[in-house]
This record gives sequence, C-alpha cells and structure tokens, in this order.
Amino acid sequence: MREISVAVTRRIFSTADIDQPREEGVRSWFESGSFQIDTGSTAESIILNRANLPDLAPFIAWDYERFALSSIESWIESITLSKRPKAIGWPLLKLYYAAFFGGHAVMRATGKGIIRLEQKNANNLAELSGLFMSKIAVTAGTYLFEISQSEDRTLNLTLKKLTGTGGAHDLFWRQFYIFLTKLSEEVAAADETEAAAVISEISDLQSILSTNGMTSGTWLSAVRNQINYRHQYSAWFPYTPSNQESFTTRAMNRKTSAGIRKDYNLGKNPLNAFNSTCRLISEINREIALEVGRRETKNRFGRLLKRIESN
Repeated sequence: MREISVAVTRRIFSTADIDQPREEGVRSWFESGSFQIDTGSTAESIILNRANLPDLAPFIAWDYERFALSSIESWIESITLSKRPKAIGWPLLKLYYAAFFGGHAVMRATGKGIIRLEQKNANNLAELSGLFMSKIAVTAGTYLFEISQSEDRTLNLTLKKLTGTGGAHDLFWRQFYIFLTKLSEEVAAADETEAAAVISEISDLQSILSTNGMTSGTWLSAVRNQINYRHQYSAWFPYTPSNQESFTTRAMNRKTSAGIRKDYNLGKNPLNAFNSTCRLISEINREIALEVGRRETKNRFGRLLKRIESN
C-alpha cells in the first residue's frame, strides 16, 4: 500500500455498519436531511450545520460506494479490452475513468467531494435559508462540499460554488490537486510517522498532474481529450509504426500502487506517463476500498467489493 493510501485511510469519514446507503447521495440529503443553515452563509458559500453522523453517513456511503466500485470496474474493463497490443484507444479511456472515479472516491472517503446542484436542489436550499436568515439566492452549478466537526460533535457541511474555465473534468482535477496539497499539509502538521513519504508521493503525483504548464492539475483531462476527441497518439486504427512511442496494452496489467512507475519522460513517453498515473490513482482508490471493505466485511460495501474483486 502506498503511503498516500495510509494517510487517507486515517481520515476516512465513518460509514461503519451502513447496510443501506441512501440513493442519490449527498445531493438528496439536502432534501431530507436534518440540519440548519448558518446565518453566515452566502450564495457562494453555504454552511449547513447541526447535522449528525447517523443521519448524514448513509448518503456519504452511497456516493463513496458508487465511485469506488465504478473505478475498480473500469480498471477491470480496461484490462479486459487490452487483448490486442495496438488497440489502445478504448482501454486508455476506460483507464482514465478508473482514475476519474477513483479520485472522486478518495475525496468522498474523507468527507469531501464535488457535486452538481440542480435547480431543484438550489431552490430548496434557498427556501430553507429563509427560515434562518434573509433568503439567499442559491443557484444551480458545481460545488465543493466539505464536512467538518464542531466542538459539540455535530457536523458542518460547507458548500462552495466552483467557477473557472473548462468542463466538469477540469473542475474536478483542479479540486483533486488542491485536495492533495491540503492532505500533504495536514500530514506534515500532524507529524505522522510516514509524513516524509506521503509528502514525497504527493509531490511526484502533482508534478505529473501539472505537467505541460497545466499548473492547476488538469493534465490527465487534457490527454483524455486528445485521445477521445482528436484521435491523437495513434491510439486508433490505422496505427502508425511508432504507435504511441512503443506503448502497448501489456503496460496496463494490474500492479500494487507501490510497483507503478512514475519516472517516465512526459515529453517522450506521454502515454506511458498517462497510463501509469491513471493506474496509480485507481490503485490508491482500490487500496482504500480494500481497507474499508475489511472494516465492513459483513455489510453492503464489503460484500460488493468482494464480488467485483472476484470477477
């Protein structure tokens, strides 16, 4: 297990003993959950407080479960597709989604995540705000949520509206990059045993995510677009002799995260670097999922994980 995985498992938001996650996840909790809206809230930063763990955890569990398992399934599918050594377009795209879903799951595991508020959700929060303060104009859009604990041990959930260029994938990878930065800072501040290793691993991962001047961490999304929409890197038939700097689908076989190379020259071997980075994030998700599964072997997530891992 990589040290990043160890650091995240220490920060897992409790989903213990949840056998019936609530569908639609956090977004549906806004409709039926028990909370108050803090009077310091604004349209860009909405603070929901006085929540409790038994009420909120099933919604977090549903979100975590769907992302963690879809990441593992996507990785398995990418390997299944990779039987022809030159046909790498679809396997790489599925591997990208394994990383994309896996990154979401890693954040969800710690009580953070990216969600889309539809107009119905926004209207409901706006109406609720009027019960506690002057009604705020909540709008539909993409938000970052973060759960924290108050001194009285109740929970706060803060929604921050995200802005910026690019689509949903770019927005996510920017926040994942920030998540890694904060994780590194937390580990350092806590002086955890493996702090130096965690900080080093995060630095290595961030250096790849921010390559080619993409300082906000969106490189994987950019390469995915080049493969999917521009058909670059000779990823699709007819293949050229160079066929992605001698990249083959044999490079996509599963390894533990500790055995995945990160030292490729991104200028000369972009697809090898893309493949390794997607696999690394996917495997970090899997390592965390296995730990969650061990804690919940008799409950829903543990059972589902065992089933998908046996395929």
